Amino acid sequence: MSARKQFWLFQLLGWSAFVGALLLPWIGTLPLWSMLVAKAPLVVVGVAATLLLRLLFRALRNAGAHGWLLGLAVGAASYLAAVAWSITADWTSRALLHGAEHVSLIRLSFDRFGGTWYCAFVLLAWSLLYFGVTQYRALIAERERSARSESLARKAQLDALRYQLNPHFLFNTLNAVSTLIVEVRTAEASAMISRLSDFLRLTLSGNAHAEISLEEEVGYARQYLEIEKVRFGDRLAIEMDIADADSLHVPALILLPLVENAVRHAVERNERGGRVAIRARVRAGVLQLSVSDDGPGEESGSSVGSGIGLSNTRARLEQLFGTRQRLLRTVLPGGGSEYLLEIPAEGRSAARAHVAAA
Repeated sequence: MSARKQFWLFQLLGWSAFVGALLLPWIGTLPLWSMLVAKAPLVVVGVAATLLLRLLFRALRNAGAHGWLLGLAVGAASYLAAVAWSITADWTSRALLHGAEHVSLIRLSFDRFGGTWYCAFVLLAWSLLYFGVTQYRALIAERERSARSESLARKAQLDALRYQLNPHFLFNTLNAVSTLIVEVRTAEASAMISRLSDFLRLTLSGNAHAEISLEEEVGYARQYLEIEKVRFGDRLAIEMDIADADSLHVPALILLPLVENAVRHAVERNERGGRVAIRARVRAGVLQLSVSDDGPGEESGSSVGSGIGLSNTRARLEQLFGTRQRLLRTVLPGGGSEYLLEIPAEGRSAARAHVAAA
């Protein structure tokens, strides 16, 4: 609800309660018409007084008044408005009942000046409620601005991390193409460029921080491996098993750095080549993605490496899921390494909830 609509809603409810408090004690003892004539000026002038106070308070806020100076101004304005309210309403009601010529405004002012505490209390309570609601709305607006700013900053970080990937893969693939050309393997180089074009079309057409189905993500990984297979031929074997989780959602391009790392350590450094396996399982609401190889292996530990791709993956996971994610590397008993990535199985909603709550 807008501030203007909220103000008028509170005005309507507050003054309706005020009218009820004025009339209820006298219902059945005085004629309704005489009560309305007697009390209507009090209500009308009171509403006008609050509208004038509202204009004054807005001017004070715009001028930067705060602290004791603002409190003093609010108290003084409320009391002066109460004096004017009491005298004007009393004179108007008497003039309506007895005629204006029978009412002395000067005499009435002296008679009523000391009896304005009730009106002053009402206006002071109205003023405190006005500032309370105004400050509350300002606090909510500031929190929303802060949340939007942090959300935009978080999305910008995710965009930056995502956009690091394409140049990274592009550089490595072009380097491989260059190697094929130097070795006069022009057919393989041409095939790799063609597959690279398809791969970039897939990766660059998506949203920078989108989440896609695991089946699509594995499709990207497969496309990348097909590019590498042009270079390595039969030296690169590929295994995939994601049937139990292919419909779940994952951050786009989250597997590619792990796959690239496996190719680099299991195939590129091994004259006989190697095998890269991608598997997915769901355990107790957690999606477990593993990328393993049968290469010479690396030292075991919780660190995921310092390369651009792996560091990028770890940073993206922390941004998207906070503490609800893990990325571990282990050395397999028979040789080779396995990277295990764990994220909430609900995927899309989990990542969005974390970003929104941050």
